[in-house]
Amino acid sequence: MIVKSTLFLFLLNLMFFNQALLASEKKCSNAPGVMQVQFYDAINCTIDNPGDIDVYAIELNQGDNIHASVYTTDRDKCKNLQPYIIGLNSDNKTLASSGSGICSGTRINFIAAETGTYTFTVNDSSGSSIGNYKIEFQCASGSCVNKSLLSKEKVEKVEKVEKVEKVEKVENVENVENVENVENVEKQKALRFPMVPIL
Repeated sequence: MIVKSTLFLFLLNLMFFNQALLASEKKCSNAPGVMQVQFYDAINCTIDNPGDIDVYAIELNQGDNIHASVYTTDRDKCKNLQPYIIGLNSDNKTLASSGSGICSGTRINFIAAETGTYTFTVNDSSGSSIGNYKIEFQCASGSCVNKSLLSKEKVEKVEKVEKVEKVEKVENVENVENVENVENVEKQKALRFPMVPIL
């Protein structure tokens, strides 16, 4: 029993160690609008004005289990900012939400019911404070786990292969570089031979 517990703790620590290695530190964009993120991004950002809401978007596949953590980074000012995070699906339906206490962080997680764009919002829970925070996006399970073990170049190739598989009526694609050509050919066929309704 002790051996099993030790092994479990070792594997758990290894998983979080791998995630830490994969983490990509970024600074948030000052431009208004939605910031596109991906798994293992760690974004340093600021609530500049009371009432500000920062918005992040990430592409998820059906079954991906995402964990989003947010916490204050200004320890001398943490008595002010209390981050509040909300996770929404493509229909803007709230899937999870949580607020942090003073000088602490919070985390939400959910499993994507379908493939698409999911949104996270961060603001001060009181709507009246400002300060710096960090938000991190982690993959707990799903197709994102497999991709997280690959380099960025390999991830791009995997995504291109997945794109090929979605192209209907296409066979014998020699390599992933042909994806764009295949899509162009399909579009040209559709233009050249439009479907004419039978009267």
